Amino acid sequence: MMDKCGKVQQKVSCVFETEILNEPSNKRQFQGYKVVASDVLKNTALLSDVTRSIATEKLDGTCVFIAEFKGRPWLWARLDRKPNKAGDKRFKQYRSSLQKWEQSSQDLPKPSLEWDMEKDFKQVPEHWIPASDVPIVNGHPQPDQNGHTPGWVPVEKTSRQYCWHASAVDLDRSLGLFMG
Repeated sequence: MMDKCGKVQQKVSCVFETEILNEPSNKRQFQGYKVVASDVLKNTALLSDVTRSIATEKLDGTCVFIAEFKGRPWLWARLDRKPNKAGDKRFKQYRSSLQKWEQSSQDLPKPSLEWDMEKDFKQVPEHWIPASDVPIVNGHPQPDQNGHTPGWVPVEKTSRQYCWHASAVDLDRSLGLFMG
C-alpha cells in the first residue's frame, strides 16, 4: 500500500532561488546577513514539474515512516547517520577545497572525497535502515551532499526519546493518529 502513496524520504530543498540580504538576521543574533527565498523558481523545481503543484501550508511536525517491524505495522522515526568528528573534519576540508575550486579557473582536477563508511561515520542503532533512494555502494548506504545518510529507526515504546511519537500511536494495537 505504501508504494501507491507519494512517499517522501529525503529533505526537500527550497523550490525558489535564495538571496543574501545585507541586513542583520532575525533568527541568529550575531549574523549580519539574511538568507531569503526569491520569487524565482529553481531549475530543479521546474524539472520536477512544480508549476503543476499546489502550494500548501507547511506544518511543523515529526518526520515518521510506517513500515513493518517484527511482523507488525510499526512507526519509524527519522535518524540520519552522520559523520563522526574525524569524518566531519575531512568533509569540511573537502567542501572548502571544492568551493575554492568552483571559484577558481578550474585548471586543477575537481576535488573529490572518498568516504570510509566504517571509520568516518557514527554507529547507528541495530535496526536502523536507510531511506529509500539512498544509493548503496559495496553494501554501504551512501551519504548525501550534506554528508548525512537519511534513514529510519523503529520507535521504542518506552523510550523518552520517542515520547511524542508514542503519544500519537498505540503500537500494541497498530493504531495511530495522523494528519493528512
